[in-house]
Amino acid sequence: MKELKNRSDDERLDDSIEAFLYVVLPFGVILFVVVSLGFPIGWILS
Repeated sequence: MKELKNRSDDERLDDSIEAFLYVVLPFGVILFVVVSLGFPIGWILS
């Protein structure tokens, strides 16, 4: 029973990590795109 509980805790940890990645990765991609587009635009405007 204890092994089963530990296994479910590990799975819960994996789920939280996946949820964290699904939330953070889109923001990271958007931030990367904004920065990569923002530098040339800022350089051209200045």
